[in-house]
Amino acid sequence: MNKVLISILTIFLLYGTGLLIGTFFGINMIYTLPIIGWFIALILFYLILDNKHKNMFMEKLNEMKKE
Repeated sequence: MNKVLISILTIFLLYGTGLLIGTFFGINMIYTLPIIGWFIALILFYLILDNKHKNMFMEKLNEMKKE
């Protein structure tokens, strides 16, 4: 499956389960929303960042050494 589709489904699943668990235990949404927000931010970082890290400063340093 696509990385974006999995992330969107995970965000909806995370929000829905957080809402259901909060209402079951009688916890107001204002207390569970920051935790859910952190997980959603992690998912968005997973979408934005590359799978393989490349250091552009080391690449420029290697180019300078070759010259």
